Amino acid sequence: MRMIAGLTRPSEGEIRMVGAEGDRQDVSIVFQDATLLPWRTVLANVALPLELRHVSRREREAAARAAIELVGLGPQVKALPRQLSGGMRMRVSIARALVSHPPLLLMDEPFGALDEITRQQLQNELLRIWSQERCTIVFVTHSVMEAVFLSTRIAVMTPSPGRVADVFDVPIAYPRSDDLRTTPEFSAQVAAVSRSLHRNMAGGTPC
Repeated sequence: MRMIAGLTRPSEGEIRMVGAEGDRQDVSIVFQDATLLPWRTVLANVALPLELRHVSRREREAAARAAIELVGLGPQVKALPRQLSGGMRMRVSIARALVSHPPLLLMDEPFGALDEITRQQLQNELLRIWSQERCTIVFVTHSVMEAVFLSTRIAVMTPSPGRVADVFDVPIAYPRSDDLRTTPEFSAQVAAVSRSLHRNMAGGTPC
């Protein structure tokens, strides 16, 4: 993920996005922690990437309001981060990442610190947002169930040194609902990925 974001140089080979060497300005990242500026409102936090690109105030606020509506936080535009729940703060972080309509969104365990109910709600929200935005999402998680529920393709990685051990296509149609989690099809896919994880756990915990 650091190499995709341009934060680490590959030791060999190259990373291509959309068939060519990508512009890293077209990549947005959502971290496990929401990393919001505590003195800024929801609107100002979401507008920040456009402010840094010197987009006019009217344009960036309009784009930020649209992104905030997309994640279902319209009534909280003037709230400060301390006034929001953990799930709401993560929604703000996602809105900030989406405000520039990136073709590629990197998500580094964004729901890992949340309770299970909130986590599942945000998984559903992410799929809804993806169905509208249709950007490519690279999502890192330690939860097999989360990976299967969200993904079209899963890469199982080994512990250090991190290498791709297995790749699974997830042949489950979209849209996906909460009922999917209790189906035999879902359980079979979770079992297959789990077996791969256990095979590759020697020496550490794979991602």
